Order: sequence, then C-alpha cells, then structure tokens
Amino acid sequence: MSVHISVCLTEKCFVFQVLQRDIETHGKIVCSVVKLCERLVRSEPGSVRLKGHNDTAHAYKVARSLERRWHYLYLRSLEWQCHLETLAGKLRNN
Repeated sequence: MSVHISVCLTEKCFVFQVLQRDIETHGKIVCSVVKLCERLVRSEPGSVRLKGHNDTAHAYKVARSLERRWHYLYLRSLEWQCHLETLAGKLRNN
C-alpha cells in the first residue's frame, strides 16, 4: 500500500510543479500590469480617466491588490509542493 501512496504523491508533486510554473508565468503578467499602472499614475496624475472608475489611482490600487493575491498564491503553492515532496521522500526511504 505504501508503494501506491508513494506513486500518488509523486504524481501530485508533478502536478504541483506544472501548476507552480503556470503561477510563475502569470506572475510576470501581474508584474507587467503593476508597472503599467505605475506609469499611468506617474504620467499625469488625475488626467487619465478610466471608464467606470474615478482615476488611475484606483487602477493602481487594484493592480497592487492583484499582485498581493498572486504573491500569496505563489507562496502557498510552493509550500504545498515542498510538503508533498517531503512526504514522497519519506515514503521512498521507508
């Protein structure tokens, strides 16, 4: 039974590695969005208006919030990947 569990954990580790790469890729996109919003805010504060929102400051706040949420997801994913790899390693050694 422990061989079956080890195989399942190894498969889960692989899935988490794929997810981690996907999350890292999206991190580059999130970073680009934050940089674009920073440029908008610096360009001429208050002169650029976004449809449905007050100003670029709001867009910047939303982008920073997205960045914080992405960072939290990134850290949680790393945590789970390490946890699964540790469990798989322990089962292989027993």
